[in-house]
Amino acid sequence: MKLFLFISFYSILLLVNTLLYLLEKSLFINDLTLKIRVKTLSIICKILCWVLGVKSDIDKKNHEYPCLIVSNHLSYLDILIISSNYNCSFVGSVDQVKQDLFFGYIAKISGCIFVDRKDKRKIKSEMINISEKLEKVSVCIFPEATTSNGEIVLKFNSSFFQVSLNNKKNINLLTLNYKSIDNEPVSVKNRDYVFYYGEHVFFEHFLKFLKLKTIKVDINDKLISSNSKDRKELAELSYKIINDSYQSI
Repeated sequence: MKLFLFISFYSILLLVNTLLYLLEKSLFINDLTLKIRVKTLSIICKILCWVLGVKSDIDKKNHEYPCLIVSNHLSYLDILIISSNYNCSFVGSVDQVKQDLFFGYIAKISGCIFVDRKDKRKIKSEMINISEKLEKVSVCIFPEATTSNGEIVLKFNSSFFQVSLNNKKNINLLTLNYKSIDNEPVSVKNRDYVFYYGEHVFFEHFLKFLKLKTIKVDINDKLISSNSKDRKELAELSYKIINDSYQSI
């Protein structure tokens, strides 16, 4: 039943945003369709979180629209959780599309931006693309550049913090703390049902995840100014705030 509902709502998102994506490409009305696609993604993600039993609790919402959203990264669920609470586009790796066509395509047509972390020559054009999106909608980045096993927050890559400085947009820092899985505290024993890292294979992991009944996540939300001397200082400050509010398992 859970799988059926997930596929049904996923298909609705796929259909609506594919049509909007094609409309944008043919009529060049990207400002309007981008905002609609991001909003559609948020609505469907809310429904999918309900279907999957994912419950998120935000201590205090400080979102400023549009802004750069920065979060720690533990699972593909992070995107569902963030999108269900914040209307935003995402920055992801082109490797994710290759490894995960299921979410990769829907992310692309929903306005997400994919970057090639292995090719530094593309970073200038990627930065321009992100900056253009940030003028229209909030954009979420995961500066750890990968997912972790939940024991620590990995050091932040500072590259894309530059768009916050360039666009003069403040930063919305989100700390995701997964609290419980089927009413059991998240621990080394059960984390692999939710955390997606290392050598995990998507479909195998997702099918195991579907067997769960409830996942509870706390979100610590803090808004900071982009008034820093450079991107590295901004990345270090963001890391400190997120790391301090993260509860390691």
